Amino acid sequence: MIFVTVGTFYFDPLIKALDALVAKGVIKDKVICQIGKGRYEPSHCEYFRYTQEIEPYIAQADLVICHGGTGSVLNLLLEEKKFLAVANTELADDHQTEFLSALAKDVPISWIRDLNKLEQMLVSGNIQPLPLSEYDFFNYNLCSDLVDFIKA
Repeated sequence: MIFVTVGTFYFDPLIKALDALVAKGVIKDKVICQIGKGRYEPSHCEYFRYTQEIEPYIAQADLVICHGGTGSVLNLLLEEKKFLAVANTELADDHQTEFLSALAKDVPISWIRDLNKLEQMLVSGNIQPLPLSEYDFFNYNLCSDLVDFIKA
């Protein structure tokens, strides 16, 4: 199962792109999308807007596709979950691209900025879970501290 989360805002272009890939048969797995305040409601994927209990969806997923929000990305890193982050370039001066680009210098995360590369990333099989424990201990503590701060 693929779980998609866009956070509390919206990311209609990502949801539309994934819905189209399911319709084309590129994605054969079940896809469940958390669409937030999005206007686009997928017709080929299950979806919901919000839940207080997102963890079970993440735990069950073979792959998580998320927006490039700090909380989502750092939480997935801490859980050592296989994920693809997609920068939502329409929000706040494209800060998600800045965050993902900076993080990728230290940790080899799978991320894209251009939705035209989504199909290629999904088909390539190059998305792997990251054993964060193999990376700099500082990064692990920083991620943990930031996630705790965001949740507070």
